[in-house]
Amino acid sequence: NLYRPLTILSYRLNLRLLGQTPLSFRVVNIGLHALTCILLASFVQALLRDRTLAAVSALLFATHPIHTEAVTGIVGRAELLAALFLLLALNLHVRDYAVWGWGRERWLPLALVAFFAALLSKETAIVAPGLILLVDYIKARGQPAGRAL
Repeated sequence: NLYRPLTILSYRLNLRLLGQTPLSFRVVNIGLHALTCILLASFVQALLRDRTLAAVSALLFATHPIHTEAVTGIVGRAELLAALFLLLALNLHVRDYAVWGWGRERWLPLALVAFFAALLSKETAIVAPGLILLVDYIKARGQPAGRAL
């Protein structure tokens, strides 16, 4: 048995608010995928400071056929939520504190909440600490990702 309480909660909310039609679940999945694509574009822009690359990355992510199962299948909600919260955590991590207009003491808890939300959606989000270390390495080098590695 898997422990994915946020995924189960999202199904229950979906059922209660939008009914028991497969279409309602798919519409929510499409919305989650769209939000994930926006967060990906934001993350790439913040990390690499390249709007064109951010837009192309998000467009490729949005339209890549590998995401079909997660977006159109009702059970794909776990992957969508985990990706959404993981990218939210990465976005919070990569932003300069000055961008948010408040200090680090508020930034870190939000990133941790997003990380734990990703973990409560699907266990594969455990890769987040490794991704954060990679982001730190790239930011410390001050170079685009391809050159830092």
